[in-house]
Amino acid sequence: MGKGGFAEWAQYQGLGAGAALICGGPLTFFYPLWYLGPFGLILGAIVLLLEWPVAGVPGVLGAAYAKYWVRGLLYVLLSGPCYLQAALLNGGMFLSCCGLTYLFAHSQGEEYKPPRGRGGGGGKVAPPPRAQGEKR
Repeated sequence: MGKGGFAEWAQYQGLGAGAALICGGPLTFFYPLWYLGPFGLILGAIVLLLEWPVAGVPGVLGAAYAKYWVRGLLYVLLSGPCYLQAALLNGGMFLSCCGLTYLFAHSQGEEYKPPRGRGGGGGKVAPPPRAQGEKR
């Protein structure tokens, strides 16, 4: 089996964690530690911004976006408060697993590669080929 693929797996885990945190955030307002609700909502939005490649985000977030060990450590540390509230528990566990997967991907030597643009022609569109003997 070849190396690689763990970062992609971690990205999908992060998308699930962000969605679970956003869904669990409003539910925490019905529990005693209600102030963890805004934390879960904001954390879920940050995780989705990190995991869903939106134009302009990689340049703003810098090392948190491009370095897998930074992202993994950030996720593991930020998932801690999620274990204090039942509504955020699933999102916290998903986020911990995502962070550990990113740390494992870094230990395997995987690196962030920015997505290539569509077309690959630098914005130039080639004219259609001419038929034999056709004049312009």
